[in-house]
Amino acid sequence: MRNMVAKKVLFEESSIARPASAVVRSHVAGREGLDGIIYVAWRGNENSANISVAILRMQFVGDPNSDAQALANLRRTKTILDDASIAAPALAVSDREQRVFMAWTGINNYWLNFAEIVGPDSESHVKLLKPPPSANTSFTGPALVWHGPRDLLYAAWAGDDDLHSINIAEIDLNCNMMRLNKTRERTHQSPALLSSFSGRGQGDPRVILAWTGTDQHLNTAFINLDELDVEQNSKLTYDQLSDGPPALVSDGPPEVGYYRHYIGWSGVDGIEQINIANNFHYNLGSPQAPVLYPETFTESAQGGLSLVVIGARTDERDTNVQLAIWTGIGENNFINVGLAGEG
Repeated sequence: MRNMVAKKVLFEESSIARPASAVVRSHVAGREGLDGIIYVAWRGNENSANISVAILRMQFVGDPNSDAQALANLRRTKTILDDASIAAPALAVSDREQRVFMAWTGINNYWLNFAEIVGPDSESHVKLLKPPPSANTSFTGPALVWHGPRDLLYAAWAGDDDLHSINIAEIDLNCNMMRLNKTRERTHQSPALLSSFSGRGQGDPRVILAWTGTDQHLNTAFINLDELDVEQNSKLTYDQLSDGPPALVSDGPPEVGYYRHYIGWSGVDGIEQINIANNFHYNLGSPQAPVLYPETFTESAQGGLSLVVIGARTDERDTNVQLAIWTGIGENNFINVGLAGEG
């Protein structure tokens, strides 16, 4: 097991759920110029359901041994929104225009909400541009992703019905829901979405769905965007178990063939240790056995984690940094940012 303690920073911000995260700007110019801006959003603790949004600015310099120092020097600003959520929100970024979007389940009637985050203003605060809440309800927090080929957002969530069926929706960049479908897959947790290639630079970019089944097994599958449904012949169910939501991230842009996909989750070992595995997507839609080879960390996460990548792989040698962001287990349930790996 690996230990992230030496390369992590603890925020004195508490939450009852995992934070959401998304990279807005990422720059690569060798190891000396690896920097990024990360948006992090979270629901407060048991005393506050309000959503907070923080903007993190970080720069990695020198050799990998300096990464802990880069985390220690991380700069951030925070806005506490008037909007409240029953669970963790979700974030997505339009790479084309660097617009940031958020989805969450409101505390009134469990309605789904979609909004664009604008700012920061001169006082480093952000605000939301949003239509009225959707009439659709969710059992927990949603997932959200921007898909470049269609320049649209896609959302997934567990329905507020007896089955907790996974719903998939198509949303325009004005945050209006265009289409919706209820799938036959079920979950008690928030699902996860990722837009990327289905293989090593081959074929059209796809949207991947990951979810924790009602039996606690992790699952992944492609989404048929025309039908807004799970492609059953691509569905894989893994031996790994979780009692929280999974997380997905890729370390390369869709036009690049050299990249890896990562899936992260908290285990069911009684201490909810963080697990991260890569390249799960090569088995999607193939007859190969669905096998994950995770790296297990000593840190524990309440309700899963989120993953981001600073930098992007432009060939097999370029460097990037993978960060895990999670809510710790303890008296205060503080948010943590830790170095999970390097490309």
